[in-house]
Parts: sequence; C-alpha cells; structure tokens
Amino acid sequence: MKWNEIISINKSFLPVCDIKSDDGSYWQTFICHNDFYQLIKNTLNMYQKKEKSVWLQGTFGSGKTHATTVVKNLLSNELSSISDYIDHAIKEPQVKPALINFRTEFKTFPVILKGSYYINDSKTFDYAIQQEVVNALKGANINELLQNSYDDMIDRIEKNKIFWNEIIVNSRLIDEVSDVDGLTSELKRHNDSILRLCEDELVERGLNARTTDIIKFLESAALIVKKYGYSHITLFGMSSHQFLK
Repeated sequence: MKWNEIISINKSFLPVCDIKSDDGSYWQTFICHNDFYQLIKNTLNMYQKKEKSVWLQGTFGSGKTHATTVVKNLLSNELSSISDYIDHAIKEPQVKPALINFRTEFKTFPVILKGSYYINDSKTFDYAIQQEVVNALKGANINELLQNSYDDMIDRIEKNKIFWNEIIVNSRLIDEVSDVDGLTSELKRHNDSILRLCEDELVERGLNARTTDIIKFLESAALIVKKYGYSHITLFGMSSHQFLK
C-alpha cells in the first residue's frame, strides 16, 4: 500500500500563507491548538486591559502567519461570516464565549504592515504605518480625507514652488526628480525615501521639517473607521517575527 492511498493533502493547501492575499476562506483551514488559544486569550486581554501589543514569535514554518491571519479575520470580519468557524473549530471552553462576547460588542479595522519598507528609525516606521493605514482605508472603500506626512509635504511644496525648484537643482533630489511636479508625484505615491530627502533638505537649511504626529494621525484614522462600525484599528506587523499591535 502506498502513502497516498492512506493520507492525502487538502486540495486548497498552500505551502505559505500570505496575510495580504488571503482569499477569504483559506484561513478557515487552520486547526486550532493550545498555543493558538493562548494567542486569542492574550489578544483579547490586550484590548480589555488597553495594552499596546501582543508579540508572536516562532521558527520559520511554524504557522505564525496563518495563526495571525486567523486572528485578523476573527477580529475584523462580520460576526455572521465567522460564526461557523467559531462554532466548529474553536473547542476551548473559555476562548469561544470570550471571543463571541468581544465580537458582539467590538470589531477591529485591520492594517497590515508587510513588505519592503525603508525603515531605519522611528520616523520611517511612522511613514510605513501611515502608508498602510491609507492603503487599508482605500481597500475598504473608505474615501475620507486623512492628512498625513506626505500630504503635509505636498502642501508645503505647492505653496512655494520656486523655492523647491531651487532645492531640487541644488540637492540630492535632482538624482530622483527633475522638477516640482515630479517631486509631488513621488510624494503622492508615498515614496518614503523622497519624503525623507525633502525633510533632510529642510533641516540642512535650518527650517522646520515637521511631519504628521503618528499618534494624532492614528487617532484621526480611528475616528474615521468608527463611522463605519469599527471599534479599533489593529496593526498586524509581519517581519521575521509576527506581532499584533
């Protein structure tokens, strides 16, 4: 007898789970276990105690991304669409009612921080968060104005184009763009390296390189999503280690 006559692989099996491209159903193939139940408990406790984050760490291939994807869906999908999974997949007697009670009252707006970003300090980390919050709002068809660091810099440039054309010609920006229109176009694309160059040039000239405060930005974003039925914004940060914040 051959092995494939005894066991088989689910036809929907994927060797790698991608939290950004989940098709809406693959996450439900996840088999809950004790470590996952503890993750759910820690996450619910985070909200209840108003803590900042939950850290999830594990070796490559141990299921961190799949588990995080399940948490994301359980926290942000409509309760009616996840009730079957909760009923049939979650067996732990304390987790199931706690999750249902939380979801009856709350629904989080997910923002996924995953991919290639130019992050080397807290400021560029702020840029990445702003970029993904804006992308998440667009993805959810929430088309409300949310001022961010890129918008602030564009406004500043538009108000003094002659000054910025001089900066471009006499700075490292000339290697990236040829004029103000090209500069604002890159900022509209949320090019974080261009934004950083603009700020560096202002600092070199003794000018204020103010950017949007990340706390105020997230508070404004939270007010926007509350209009659409979300109680929280949750950042799912994916790196060599996965974490929820």
